[in-house]
Amino acid sequence: MKVIKLSASIIMLMFVLAGCSSSSEKKITEDEYADLSSRFEEISSENIYNADKYLNAKYSKIELETEFSELSGNYEELSSNYEELIGKFESDAYKKEIESLKSELSDLKKDKKSVKQDVSDAKKELSALNGDIIKAKGNPISLPAGEFTVGTDFLEGRYRIYDGNSNFVSYRNGKLKINIILGNDASWGQVSEYIYEFNYGDTVTSGSPFKLQAIAE
Repeated sequence: MKVIKLSASIIMLMFVLAGCSSSSEKKITEDEYADLSSRFEEISSENIYNADKYLNAKYSKIELETEFSELSGNYEELSSNYEELIGKFESDAYKKEIESLKSELSDLKKDKKSVKQDVSDAKKELSALNGDIIKAKGNPISLPAGEFTVGTDFLEGRYRIYDGNSNFVSYRNGKLKINIILGNDASWGQVSEYIYEFNYGDTVTSGSPFKLQAIAE
């Protein structure tokens, strides 16, 4: 290194001066001595400067390495904390999302229950309305098996047809409007009752006695 080379130069120069001062046969002049002294001071000053520079650079490097090491440690710690926070954030976010979905599911269940209740209420209301519709008006009419004409054998209007045990058909202007089998055996396609509104002039044919119950409008 430059510092070592300069130190060697100083040592050699010191030996020269020492040799010159101790030799009785070889003497130097004042100018030569002044020149050597000046060179010694220059070399010493330069060497000290370079040594100081070297030491400053070395210690600066050590300080930088120490600081870098500390910063690296801080970085690792911050990275670890960051990952931990991210994990916690994602975990909390998922928890919140799950809780939100659970809440939505609970609301849907409540809505479903409410809809079921509404349907049940609607069925009850419909049943009540049907009860109102088929509310009897007057006394039932008992008719034997045979053919009948609306307006002649019974008045036109809305009736409940029941208590029969045979085919029951009705025509309007020559077009078939009713074709049922009165009875209580559903496996044979029989029906126990049937609601129908007869118009004036409709014809009715039944193979068995049956009853008609007028229904209030």
